[in-house]
Amino acid sequence: MSTYSINPNGSLSPIGTVSDGGAALCWIANAQGYFYGSNAGSGTVSSFGVSPTGVPALLNATAATTHPGTTDSAASPDGQFLYVESGGAGALDAFAVNANGTLTPLETLWNLPKPYEGIAVS
Repeated sequence: MSTYSINPNGSLSPIGTVSDGGAALCWIANAQGYFYGSNAGSGTVSSFGVSPTGVPALLNATAATTHPGTTDSAASPDGQFLYVESGGAGALDAFAVNANGTLTPLETLWNLPKPYEGIAVS
């Protein structure tokens, strides 16, 4: 995961980068100030924090285990839930986001049309 500052002219300046060691970190969702990255090749979700100065830090390389082909994710507007899609597996996982940033598995929906990609939560 990389963070950048936006300069007055619209260009970007790098702040920091941290690796989770997973395979193919794709989408990142923000919930309660924590950031969750979906690892498509690993079938996992990693958690990250960002300091007040924008420096990223890996909190947990495997905050959750999902399914092969984990791609997209989205958090509920109140940040209480994280939804992670595994389009290749036809699955959607729901997690509760705890106050300390850990994830608690709630349920998995199976037999969704394969392949699918893209998720929106409102």
